[in-house]
Amino acid sequence: MEDQVIMTMSCEPTEVRDAADTDIAAAPHFFQKRIIKDHEVRVFAHRGACFAFQITSQSYPYTQVDWRYGSGFLDFQPCDTPPAIMERIDCFLAAFGLFYGSFDFIVDSQGAWWFLECNEDGQ
Repeated sequence: MEDQVIMTMSCEPTEVRDAADTDIAAAPHFFQKRIIKDHEVRVFAHRGACFAFQITSQSYPYTQVDWRYGSGFLDFQPCDTPPAIMERIDCFLAAFGLFYGSFDFIVDSQGAWWFLECNEDGQ
């Protein structure tokens, strides 16, 4: 089987409930509450140093759910990381024995940061 990238998609609870076992077994799944984004942030963290970039994912309809659809043309602007987020990133790296992590966050319209994932290999 050829490697494939499965992008993030929106789905309704009924679609999950009604999915066949073979549909769900096709790939790992993570289901979470839909969060209305103001923007997204990717943080590159290495041993106490954090470099954060705001991603203008809400600029285009087709990048609003998954910014990777626009990875070749979306703006990535340096931005600040709140101290509490930096502390949690450091704790995450220590807890998992990682020296580096590429962290993805959603920032909602109230400015709350929502953790999505950590990519330990930078991808």
